[in-house]
Amino acid sequence: MTNHHIITINNLSIHFKTIDGIVKVLKGVSLEVKEGEIVGLVGETGCGKSVTAKTLLGILAIPPARIISGRVDFMGQDLLALSKSERNIIKQKIGYIPQDPMTSLNPVFTIGEIMIDNIIWRSSNMSFYCYCYNRRISKIKKAAQTHAIELLHKVNIPEPETMLNKYPVELSGGMRQRVLIAMSLIGDPVLLIADEPTTALDVTIQKGILRLLSEKIEEQRLSGLYITHDLGVARSICTRTCVMYAGTVVEVAETSALLDEPLHPYTKGLVRSIPKLSGEEFDGIPGNVPDYFNPSNGCRFFPRCDRSTEACESESPRLIEVDKGRFVACNLFD
Repeated sequence: MTNHHIITINNLSIHFKTIDGIVKVLKGVSLEVKEGEIVGLVGETGCGKSVTAKTLLGILAIPPARIISGRVDFMGQDLLALSKSERNIIKQKIGYIPQDPMTSLNPVFTIGEIMIDNIIWRSSNMSFYCYCYNRRISKIKKAAQTHAIELLHKVNIPEPETMLNKYPVELSGGMRQRVLIAMSLIGDPVLLIADEPTTALDVTIQKGILRLLSEKIEEQRLSGLYITHDLGVARSICTRTCVMYAGTVVEVAETSALLDEPLHPYTKGLVRSIPKLSGEEFDGIPGNVPDYFNPSNGCRFFPRCDRSTEACESESPRLIEVDKGRFVACNLFD
């Protein structure tokens, strides 16, 4: 692994304008993904994980979203400063695996139609539109079909030629997820973003999908951002893990160190809340996620923290390095 950064997010803040007021979702989010590593982005539902991913992908709806501050560098280029056409070119190098395999594939098209259209769109340029008016369009579709079969073969789908003629409803959840992984590899991406891709799958299928995903990332030397609320999944697949709470990054560290010896009170609460097979007691985190319409000016975890001080209510903690490669945003360490 090198120290070259594929993605660097610095001080990203995003608000949403709604009929009820301004929703202040992300506040000063900073994280990085280095070449050859998989970084986990974990936290409770609604903490801003998917908003962060959509910003990277350039699919965040603006408006109602509004980027207040921050910079998002992808391979040295600021994605937020690019024009739409320039951003579309950059996006070819980012693969995406959506959250729900049951609803992410259009049910009225076959797998072949979905994949071939995506392959043609990914490789399209001005000459493509000229091809549409002559016989060469058939050659393009033939090449795209061959590429689709190759991709399905890469994700260990048996009889990929037959798979192209099937509709999504004919496939199991695991097979649909394999198709989505195959589609994420279209265009030879350098970064793969997976947004809780195994949420709707049972445990045995989940294990197979995680193993497949790890293999493809290693084989093609990809970097990955894996979004999940499952700490067990983060331990099994992620090199480093970034913990988010209420739109803020509270702790970043090498995954096993973070889960074995968490530092931030929120991370400790997440680890304590995991059910144990040994029957050992586990505790949840008391209280509720803060109101995004009127969040605290200080630490957003302050109302739920059992170690909070008066300073936590008014002073927003900085993400500081407390050990080599280990960062925490808590006034207890500042």
